[in-house]
Amino acid sequence: MGTMPTRTNAYYDVHFELEVGVVTQGSVRRLYPDGSFHDYGVGEIWFHGMWEPHGWTALKPETQRLVVMVWPPFILDLCFPEAADLHWLAPFVVEPKHRPMVPPTLQAEVLRIAYALGTAEASAADKRPQSNSSCKEPLPNTREQPPKQNGEPAISERNVLLTHLLFLQLLTVVLTDPINRHLRSCPTPIPSQHLSPALMLVFSSHEHIPVKKAADACGIATGAFSQKFQQAMGCTFGQFALRRRLSCAANQLISTDYKVKRIALEWGFSDESHFCRSFEQTYRCTPSEYRCAKLREI
Repeated sequence: MGTMPTRTNAYYDVHFELEVGVVTQGSVRRLYPDGSFHDYGVGEIWFHGMWEPHGWTALKPETQRLVVMVWPPFILDLCFPEAADLHWLAPFVVEPKHRPMVPPTLQAEVLRIAYALGTAEASAADKRPQSNSSCKEPLPNTREQPPKQNGEPAISERNVLLTHLLFLQLLTVVLTDPINRHLRSCPTPIPSQHLSPALMLVFSSHEHIPVKKAADACGIATGAFSQKFQQAMGCTFGQFALRRRLSCAANQLISTDYKVKRIALEWGFSDESHFCRSFEQTYRCTPSEYRCAKLREI
């Protein structure tokens, strides 16, 4: 939970984590890759998918919001028999114009959950080991298990579990409202383990990966792989892999003083101009402009 600085000519951000945001005060304009935008007021929610370029502008002074960064596998394999037709990933992978809306009748409940979620996350964060990393840790992350006290979950573990449950409650409130019934007709994504070999290729390489190589790694025909990958991830395999390389390059722009040319070659671009074109198409600014803007925020 925090106050958004007012800015204009927003550059775009790209990250692997899914993003959910709730406006708790003021209003926010979210900018999408196709050039469209949507304005969100108090009690409304935005969703961004994996590696989806997005920007924002606070439309009012002292605008506040809760932002939740979600580790994608937490959502990708989520299934409850009692609600088997709920497509939990749908809000993140459909086109922006089809993403969930929050009717006025639900906005008070959304705010209540958001404030509870912010409190639980703050309590869980207070118990985490301090890190020098500037990267945001995805919220629903159960890979590290806190110690138990007298056979009972530690306080920090309870806070993390409460955070997970509140996040699911927030999604449930939105997805089960009749105004968002269209999301139930979205194709059910392939289980994440079927795509794991392709994802491992992406995350272990600095180079361009052909779609056929990724499909072969998964043992799926190229056409079927491309369709299933886009259903699951909300973007093509080519976009996913390119945006991952660009995101890593963007991190190096901030964390090092390397020349743009060196970063471009390190992340598999044929030359500096190729990298700059791809970067500007995704981030809506040049690498140098991005570096200067981000360093001013530190």
